[in-house]
Amino acid sequence: MSSETTKSQLDADLRSVLSTPAGRRFVWRWLTQAGLQSSSFVSGDQSGTAFNEGRRSIALALLAEAQRVAPELYTTALREQLDAQEAAAQARKERAPES
Repeated sequence: MSSETTKSQLDADLRSVLSTPAGRRFVWRWLTQAGLQSSSFVSGDQSGTAFNEGRRSIALALLAEAQRVAPELYTTALREQLDAQEAAAQARKERAPES
């Protein structure tokens, strides 16, 4: 298989994953677990910082691929996550005892 065919197949695979709500949740969970939106720095621990930055580097690569291959589906995933966070915050607010 040529490298161009492989690249096309990988792009199609990622587009397929991102085309379903479950796939978008899966990708978003990995981006989050890899520390995409977190600091990599570990005070006093250069190895810990390097480890975290390595994980974050993988998340950045996946993010870039998702945005390149299917920007509209990445935008959908982002919107879904923001909506889920907002719904969770609203549910917590509704459950909170009144002061």
